[in-house]
Amino acid sequence: METVDAQYGTAAQTLRTQYEADPSNPSALLNLANGYFDWGVAALNHANGTEDEAHAREIFTRAIEYYDEYLDGNPDSKSVVVDRAICVFYTGEHEEAISALEDLLAEDDTFAPAWANLGMFYENDGRVEDAATAYQRAID
Repeated sequence: METVDAQYGTAAQTLRTQYEADPSNPSALLNLANGYFDWGVAALNHANGTEDEAHAREIFTRAIEYYDEYLDGNPDSKSVVVDRAICVFYTGEHEEAISALEDLLAEDDTFAPAWANLGMFYENDGRVEDAATAYQRAID
């Protein structure tokens, strides 16, 4: 985990510095959120035990905070809503993640990435028929 944190922590610090230099730049904020997303995924993939898993959840929580800040100024960014929901899912809040994507799809049922991730969430929670439907909607 030390290697992951060293690599991604350094990258996150660079992104944070860029954002702090121009907090009115939404791209810098989104890059920072995405940096934490990537760090969380890497940490989760390298987790060896509950302490590492908790660390990964903390990183995803930081990503969620930055995504929330981004969405405050850009509420129609569907891809960011999906990325945020993925982070929420990986923190263990499955129902909240599912609800976020169901809400997005209630407004626009044509956004395939939301359907695909919703299918993954359903499948993980044992909702096989719902997952199959969601996956098919993503394909359609």
